[in-house]
Amino acid sequence: MANSSIEYKLPYKIKPLLKPYDAKSYAFGCIHQFFGITLVLSGYVGTDCLLACTGFHLTGQLAILKCRVKEFLKNNHDSHGRIRQMILRHYRLIRLGDILEDSFNIVIFLHMVGSTILLCTSSYQMLFSLAELERVYIFTFLIYVCLLLCTLYGYCYMGECLIEESTNLCDAIYHCDWYELSTINLKSLCICMVRARKPLQLTCAKFCVVSLCTFTDVSHYC
Repeated sequence: MANSSIEYKLPYKIKPLLKPYDAKSYAFGCIHQFFGITLVLSGYVGTDCLLACTGFHLTGQLAILKCRVKEFLKNNHDSHGRIRQMILRHYRLIRLGDILEDSFNIVIFLHMVGSTILLCTSSYQMLFSLAELERVYIFTFLIYVCLLLCTLYGYCYMGECLIEESTNLCDAIYHCDWYELSTINLKSLCICMVRARKPLQLTCAKFCVVSLCTFTDVSHYC
């Protein structure tokens, strides 16, 4: 009878499907909460990590291609084959950029809108805390805002790097010894330069370009 009066409280403040009434149900409740929170965090953080890894990988590959432009063109004996290899490599990176944009533009849009709403509502709530001098809540709010801004800055910084590296390839081709190439190879390089002038970029549901300018705009309006 004494054990029946024991109150079982789960470790996380989440409303359980069934309230634990004994040690067995309490153990199952803890396991359920643990795996549930793990899945939610993996879905949220995993998406950001996948986007960041793929985006910075693409940026790095564009930077490597830019550095190898002179190496592709320095040998006039097999310059046609080297230029063809460079163009194919550039084409594959463009395809990867398009796939990345099509796969994550909605995710970026939801994150941008959600971060903006959360920053605005949290700022409004902090005004009441300032009036009532709730220092603990103010400190918690500052940490929360810093985390949101860091995630938002990561998206925008990756978009800025992608734009910069994709357009720098055009400058790298222009500064190489293109005047020593044949007419056919010059036409191929001109086509590659024209395409490189159009930057690879991430968008917010095709609505706006994700860059550092977007980060400053969101921070300004919040």
